[in-house]
Amino acid sequence: MTLTLTPSLRPNPCRTTPTPTPTPTPTPSPTPTPTDPRSSIWSTGQLIQKNSLEVGTQFGIPFATSPTGYQTQTAARYTITLDVYIEKSSPNYRNIFEHGQFDVFPTNDSPPSTNYRRPALYIAPCYQNFTCSGGPTFLYSHAHDKNHEATAQYYPAPIGNWCNFTAVINGGDIGGNIPGSEIFLNGSRNIYYGTDMSGFSSDINNWNFNWFSPDKPWTWSNPYYYHPEDGSIKVRNVYFWPTVLTDSQVATLGTII
Repeated sequence: MTLTLTPSLRPNPCRTTPTPTPTPTPTPSPTPTPTDPRSSIWSTGQLIQKNSLEVGTQFGIPFATSPTGYQTQTAARYTITLDVYIEKSSPNYRNIFEHGQFDVFPTNDSPPSTNYRRPALYIAPCYQNFTCSGGPTFLYSHAHDKNHEATAQYYPAPIGNWCNFTAVINGGDIGGNIPGSEIFLNGSRNIYYGTDMSGFSSDINNWNFNWFSPDKPWTWSNPYYYHPEDGSIKVRNVYFWPTVLTDSQVATLGTII
């Protein structure tokens, strides 16, 4: 006779009931860094200086990367853009960058030199009788021939906030005889205060811009205009194109986040 053993249904005192594993709490994803709307325009240009660089309390800093592609042009056509931070107003002229030989104004060259300011960007005090409410101005010099600042223009400069400065040069005077050469602040076409008329040559309307040959250095903060006591000046997001950007592209460049 065969016996069939039936398993006991009684609980086994030696067996423990496993503790259920708790479900892990999901870790929230990090907030994504917003994409700078200017990135698509920047990607088409030459990166000169990305991170913030102090140029107000140090001087004579060579560009880490110099612009290229412009010397073959028969007429100057280029776009340069940079974000600028100015800590406070100053009674002095202060240079942000200069392409060319360092100069001190007025120059004493004989014959007149063409070694300066092709181009250069300065912070200037409220200039003469211009209606600039006593605040500083951007001075953009597209070229310089001794005292003949053919395209020196003065534009209002904000204090204590980052702003975008973009120069679009299309072969001639800024806001002058050849349309398309203009200055934009925060993406908007800017009305300039006036042109520095001191020392203008009589044939200024026929005055032409020429790139240096051989080329000269691009430098931050000309030491002749160095006034560290007047506070910080910083630059960042500096790009160059040996071409003329459109108004729409420049408007995008003026978007500060």
